[in-house]
Amino acid sequence: MDKETSSPGVEDHRLQFDLTKFNTENSHNRTVLWVGVFISVFSVLTPTITNYYQNSERLKLDAQKQEDEQKQKAADLNMKRSEIERARDATRTQFLQQHIDLIMSPEPDAELRLSTLVTLILPAEADALNTQIRTIRNGLATQRSLHHEAGTPIPAKDQEVDNAGAVPPLVITHSATEAPDVRTSGAIALSAGRSSVKKGDFEQALRHFSTAVIQEPRDPLAWNFKAYSEFRTNRFTAALTSIHEAWKLNPTENQTRRWVAINATKILCAQGRSTEAATFFNQSASVVPEIVSDVYGDVEFQTTCKAIWRG
Repeated sequence: MDKETSSPGVEDHRLQFDLTKFNTENSHNRTVLWVGVFISVFSVLTPTITNYYQNSERLKLDAQKQEDEQKQKAADLNMKRSEIERARDATRTQFLQQHIDLIMSPEPDAELRLSTLVTLILPAEADALNTQIRTIRNGLATQRSLHHEAGTPIPAKDQEVDNAGAVPPLVITHSATEAPDVRTSGAIALSAGRSSVKKGDFEQALRHFSTAVIQEPRDPLAWNFKAYSEFRTNRFTAALTSIHEAWKLNPTENQTRRWVAINATKILCAQGRSTEAATFFNQSASVVPEIVSDVYGDVEFQTTCKAIWRG
């Protein structure tokens, strides 16, 4: 009886053990299967992900390289354009220098001859050159007309300079001296210097203009007046330094540019550097043509620069 009763109990335990073992093995097999699947998927995806990032980096590098190449091409193109513009400016300047006598000639057919020369020699620059030449000649014609109407001859080269009557670029005219100056904080010194120029006291003017450039070192007009006062007191080396400062500041106001260009030419002439003075003046005239008509009535320029004057 006990034997029969105990057999089912043992059998139950065996079945329970087998079931547990089966579940354990089944769980282990599933784990092994999932690990296998994960490893397989990871093995497949790893090269793909690696390639993706590698390609992404390569694309970024390629894009950066293309951008750098485009920037370099743009810089090269701008440089070439600048070189072309400089070459064109130099060509126009050279033409003006070579034909300055004809440009300044009062002969009626001079402009026609010049236009013909421009068309033959520099057809690509014809419009720009003809405009410059016309501006110069119109200014000269105006000056001649004014002298003719006034019934006074053009002043001789050896006449004394009259501060009140000379044409502006260098000698301060009455209207320029009396005009109110509200430019900068150095206006008081500038105004005082101009008053001294009007009186002919260039030593005192130099002191005032020296104060002006200290107060307003970025004002090309103050440097121009200082240079002129140094020129008038025979301090030619200092005058050249001052006018160089004025020129470096690249004045945008037309009248100031004209004064600076003509003052610089005078100073070079005063130092006996006639060739440099002529070159500088001709180059300046190609940019600011009005200075040709300015010096036409400026006795001081004609006297100081008589070695290059062709009026």
